[in-house]
Amino acid sequence: MIKFRIEEKEDGAVLEIEGKRTAPLDLQEMLDLSEGLRTYVLENAHHADAPPLRTVTVGDTAFKVTAADKPDFWDKVDSGNWEPETFRVFDRFIDRDTVFLDVGAWIGSTALYAAPHAKETHAFEPDPVAFEQLKKNLDANGRSAWAERVALHREAIAPANGTMEMGSRSDKGDSMSSALLSEKEDSWEVKTLALGTFVKAQGLSGEKLFLKIDIEGGEYNLIPALGTFLKREDCAVFLSLHPEFLLEQLRASYGGPFREIRVRAAFWKKHRSLLKALPFPKVTYTNGKPLNRTKALTKALLFAKFTHGLLACDG
Repeated sequence: MIKFRIEEKEDGAVLEIEGKRTAPLDLQEMLDLSEGLRTYVLENAHHADAPPLRTVTVGDTAFKVTAADKPDFWDKVDSGNWEPETFRVFDRFIDRDTVFLDVGAWIGSTALYAAPHAKETHAFEPDPVAFEQLKKNLDANGRSAWAERVALHREAIAPANGTMEMGSRSDKGDSMSSALLSEKEDSWEVKTLALGTFVKAQGLSGEKLFLKIDIEGGEYNLIPALGTFLKREDCAVFLSLHPEFLLEQLRASYGGPFREIRVRAAFWKKHRSLLKALPFPKVTYTNGKPLNRTKALTKALLFAKFTHGLLACDG
C-alpha cells in the first residue's frame, strides 16, 4: 500500500507520497486531483493485473468490492442510500446461529453484508455476468475469516430441479434478469434447484434459516411451491415483490374482450396464491407494519397494485 500524508498549510496542503512532496494545493485542487485519479482508475482498471478494490461500509459492517464494477451502485450503498430498511431487517434476523440463503444475490450487496454475521451464507445468482462480478467481490474479501463461510451457486432456486429459461430487459448483469423474461431475445438456459433438495443435500435441515428472495418476478411461481418447505423448516422470509413485472407479463398474455378485467383477476389470483403459501403467524411490510391480507388483495383486484416487500416470520 502506498504511504502518503497530508501536511496542512494556511492556504491549502502539501501531499507527501512515498517521501516525495507536491507543490502546495488548495482545497479545490485537491478535490479535482482526487476526482481525476478516481476517473483514471475506473477507466483503466481492465488493464490491471489485479482489480483495484474499494471498501464499502454499511453501519458497522465493512467489506471490499472491485472498484470498477458498478461504481455508482456501490457509492449509493456506501452512502447509506440503498435500501437501508433491508439492512435493518438483516440486523434483526441474522446472527451466528443463522444460515443465510440469498436467493437472487446479484453482485453481492446483501450477501457480503450478511456474511460476517451469519453462520453460513449461500448466495444464488444464475445471471452469468452478475455471477462473475459476485465471485470477484467475494474474492476481494479472501483474507477475511468470514469469506470462508460463503458459498456461491450459479443455479436458480425454482419450484423443481431441472432447467429453465431466463431473460434480461437490457443486458446480462443488469440486476433485472427474470424467468418472466424468458421470451426476450437475450435469454439463456439455467440449471434450477428446488430449495428443499438443496437444504437437504447441504445438511441444513433443522438449521435456523433466513431467506432473502429477490428474483425479479419469479417469486410468483416460487413461493407457492415452497409452502410445505416453509411449514417444515425453522425460517423467516424477506421477500421482494415485483408486481409491475407480473402485470406486464399478464397484459402481454391476454387479449380480446374484457382483457383488463381478466388481467386484474389473474393478478389477484397470483397474489392470493403467494400469500396463502406463507404459513407464518406474522406477515408485515418491510417497515414492520402488519399486512392486512384482505385489504391488500382488494387493492390488487381493483387497482392492480401490491406492495414491493414483505417479511414473514413466526414472531
